[in-house]
Amino acid sequence: MKKIITTLVLFVILLNINVKAQWQPTKGPTGGAVKAIVVSGGYIFAGTYGAGVFRSSDNGTSWSPFNNGLTNVFVNSIVLVGANIFTGTDGGGVFMSTNNGVSWVAVNNGLTNTSINALTANGTYLFAGTTNSGVFVSSNNGTNWAASNTGLTKLIIWSLASNGSNIYAGTGGSGGVFVSSNNGASWTAMNNGITNKNIITFGFSGTKIYAGTMAGLFLSTNNGTSWTDVSAGMLSNWVFSLAIKDSTVYAGTNGGGVAITTNSGTNWTAINNGLTNYGYNMIYALTIKDTSLFAGCDETGGNNGGGVFRTNDNGASWAAVNNGMSNTDVYSLVVKGADIYAGVVSPCKTGGVFKTSDTGDTWTEMSNGYVVTNVFSLTTNALVVCDTNIFAATNAGDVFRSSNNGTSWTIVDNGLNKTVTSNAYSLAVSGSDVFAGTNKGVYYTNNAATSWTNIDSALMSTLIPSLAVSGNKLYAGTTKGKVMLFTKNGSNWAITDSSVVIANVEIISLAICGTDIFAATFGSGIYKSADNGISWIAVNNGLADTDFVNLAVIGTRLFAGSYGGGVYLSNNNGASWINVSTGLTNTYVLSFATDGINMYAGTQGGGAWKRPLTELTGIIENTIANNISVYPNPTKDNLTIETISTKEQKLEILNLIGQTVYTSTLTKKATINTSAFANGIYIIKLSADKELVVRKFVKE
Repeated sequence: MKKIITTLVLFVILLNINVKAQWQPTKGPTGGAVKAIVVSGGYIFAGTYGAGVFRSSDNGTSWSPFNNGLTNVFVNSIVLVGANIFTGTDGGGVFMSTNNGVSWVAVNNGLTNTSINALTANGTYLFAGTTNSGVFVSSNNGTNWAASNTGLTKLIIWSLASNGSNIYAGTGGSGGVFVSSNNGASWTAMNNGITNKNIITFGFSGTKIYAGTMAGLFLSTNNGTSWTDVSAGMLSNWVFSLAIKDSTVYAGTNGGGVAITTNSGTNWTAINNGLTNYGYNMIYALTIKDTSLFAGCDETGGNNGGGVFRTNDNGASWAAVNNGMSNTDVYSLVVKGADIYAGVVSPCKTGGVFKTSDTGDTWTEMSNGYVVTNVFSLTTNALVVCDTNIFAATNAGDVFRSSNNGTSWTIVDNGLNKTVTSNAYSLAVSGSDVFAGTNKGVYYTNNAATSWTNIDSALMSTLIPSLAVSGNKLYAGTTKGKVMLFTKNGSNWAITDSSVVIANVEIISLAICGTDIFAATFGSGIYKSADNGISWIAVNNGLADTDFVNLAVIGTRLFAGSYGGGVYLSNNNGASWINVSTGLTNTYVLSFATDGINMYAGTQGGGAWKRPLTELTGIIENTIANNISVYPNPTKDNLTIETISTKEQKLEILNLIGQTVYTSTLTKKATINTSAFANGIYIIKLSADKELVVRKFVKE
């Protein structure tokens, strides 16, 4: 019996280790696209486009992901059928949960098109609307599906709804409304009076039927035989969602926020107080729970318009309720001291940088001064740290600078060749030099961006999506498959060579590992050059993907983020790759950063994720905490390293790109002057015989 108990305990320990040995979502940044909201008992479910399903048990105050078994996290629709919950995904088909979202299973047998835009149910019948394949029907909870398109003249199904014995299908491609009274066996067009036949949503109030379109909200009082436009008075008549309680109708729009009517659309009132930047948002979903109304919005921006908003006073005031909902597009990540910054997509002209000081448990939007005027939505493409400043490059062509850890931002674009179509794609740092890759070539500054200088006028019509710098060499990747080399002569940078065309693809990311340069392409995998970019070879052994958007180097290890395939790791300078994406449900990886303890990955629609570096790199930190002391940490000048070991140990200090910045030996105690070190995180390695101790410290 003792042996059995011991074995069981060991098994549980190993099981816990295996569970933890994977990527874990942080709790932000918050506020991404929410496409569907439904209520089931005391739970609220939100379907997000990129982070799967979130569930709230406290009326939206906090959310947790419920994605076990949900292999596609791009959710377009959710419907309840008795005790079962069904989700329709973009590319993954239909999933069912019988336990309030705790686990999901795909139910796609017979479903020949897995791009599901809409779901509805009528009794035991379940209906799925697809892109270009019409309507599929299941009478056994999705166990089997069959196409049911007789009478449909358009097969782009944007919306489905049931009312009594009728099923309503809203089509795209100007097909209009179709009605079936025989559970989809046949369909009849019913569009008399509808002037815009792109039908996005339906709503029902007694005998009244509402159809929301791209240009008008239409009302029928005779089961769809005829329709009347009742959208006059709305701020926007592009209607995405409807929620109805008794005679009160709420309409969610594109660019007009939420409108309310109590007289069937004769009069409308906008109810947008607190619904931040509603003029730039699509209200994808509206749902009523008791006395609360919830709105699911598009894109990113925390409290700036994305995610879920709630009103408890019939729309008199709204508040963002996104705590824990990590479903944003994270295009860039950077570490400064103990803080991690994430650059995201904002649906409006303001906001786009979040900060966490607790490894991702809480995120704060840092948007003061972060405003542009020449784009519809603001994307933070790149973030870097130089000395005490943070720089952010945006799709508006502006570069922002913060000298107070993101508390406020200032546009620093003096000298940048900005036009209304400008875009700043990439940033890199070497000492006090900061480089910006734009759609007008490469610029640099050595005065904290007080002014910028174009490096080479011949490149002013060249788009530069990637930069990498090492010492006096700067590499710039282009959209035409070339990597340009610049060298520094004195205080000036000049182009000295250009490589051959790697492939007719975009060079999305560059990284330097030792003396080699790596280039990530969108379409042809990863390439390596050992001669400063003069020649290149493909290094794709082990890669199952060809679209890569991000590279990062930690020590001698190279990480690659793919667009749909997750994270890859090479331990041998690109000779081979292994996929290290366990636990990462969103595999569209846009950015990387590390704080020396965790690796962070920014995803498209799934927020920021993290994983301990010890799992990824094989560096094993000493588990005996008293073996080494490092103080003061953080430090501004002198750093003391003290150990109880009497052995002479090799001491190395490395920066986060793997470069050794200090080496010596240590016996018991050493004090190092770090005043000449650049600010940031450093790794201390102490080794003797086969023993290795690793610690980190922060230089301020």
